[in-house]
Amino acid sequence: MLLHEPVVARGWHARLELDYVRRDEATVLASRRHSGPLLVQKPLHPEGAAVCQSILVHPPGGIAAGDALELNCRVGTDAHVQITTPGAGKWYRSEGSESAQRVRFEVAARAVCEWLPQETILFDGARATMETEIDIAPGGRFLGWEVLCFGRTAARGSAGTR
Repeated sequence: MLLHEPVVARGWHARLELDYVRRDEATVLASRRHSGPLLVQKPLHPEGAAVCQSILVHPPGGIAAGDALELNCRVGTDAHVQITTPGAGKWYRSEGSESAQRVRFEVAARAVCEWLPQETILFDGARATMETEIDIAPGGRFLGWEVLCFGRTAARGSAGTR
């Protein structure tokens, strides 16, 4: 899997590549590479060794003008992965450059990938592009969601889009 060129020209740029494999009876994070403020915390196994849970962290806490986030995740044969976030993603107002998020999953035969991030809050005036690409091999399974909601404008409490 190759890291793509940045999708925008200014702001925070972050890329993360994750590669999960099945070793014996356990799913493990075999490799991770990142640049910029996007990383995964220590892999957890709360449901047992067969299922690896990862929490994706973006320390700046929100996406603004010109920011670009990219996640590439490969789930190998017979591996089972759950990926989530610790809180809502936030897309803030931008007077300038568009922000972007690109997420790509490759799910191998008999693999299971669960993409279950917390909701994404779009604030009034956000200039955002979100792309999700999922490649599933025969016999692979993917469960995912993208929950979008509108944020409040300042303290007045009204929401809107432009």
